[in-house]
Amino acid sequence: MSNSIRPVTRRMRAAAAAKQWTLQYRPLLANYDKDRRAQIIGVGAKLADLGPSPDPDAVDAIIGNTSWTSISCSVCGCDSLEHAIEMGTDGEDGDVRICEACLAEGLAKLGKAVAA
Repeated sequence: MSNSIRPVTRRMRAAAAAKQWTLQYRPLLANYDKDRRAQIIGVGAKLADLGPSPDPDAVDAIIGNTSWTSISCSVCGCDSLEHAIEMGTDGEDGDVRICEACLAEGLAKLGKAVAA
């Protein structure tokens, strides 16, 4: 994988939720009892039923929390973003997400430093 700079939105994260859910939980199914396996498979099916462009709030409702669609700024900590810039290795742990306000502040500081 390569380092990159890319936009990320709640809608993009919601669109990836069904596939990511399956990738995360399918290898672990053997570790769960029958009822938990059925619950995990059911959540995956409900996510898939939302189609390719699901509403992030619908994904949150099915999963029961906002962790699969939320976006937080790595700089200021704001955790209710609709979109941000993501930098790193294509969605890997350790990627950095920066909101518009922090990105603008950083660019302004860089401009002043370069001009000095």
